[in-house]
Amino acid sequence: MAFQHETHEVLNQPNPLEDYNLYTSDLALSEGVKREGAGWADESLFDFGAHIGRKAFIQLGHDANRYPPELH
Repeated sequence: MAFQHETHEVLNQPNPLEDYNLYTSDLALSEGVKREGAGWADESLFDFGAHIGRKAFIQLGHDANRYPPELH
C-alpha cells in the first residue's frame, strides 16, 4: 500500500556551497598564514582557494563519492 502525502516548500535551507573562495572564507587559515610569515604565498593561496571552490570542482568530489573506483 503506497501512501502519498502532500508536503510544503522548505525555505530554511542554505544556498549550496559553490563558487566561493575556500581560502578567504577560512579566517583561521588566512590569518595563520600571515601570522606565521607565509604572507608571500597569499596570492597563490587566494587563486587556489578560488579554483577549488568552483562549482565544477566541488562536483568532482561529489562524483568521486557517488562512483567509487573499480578495479579491472
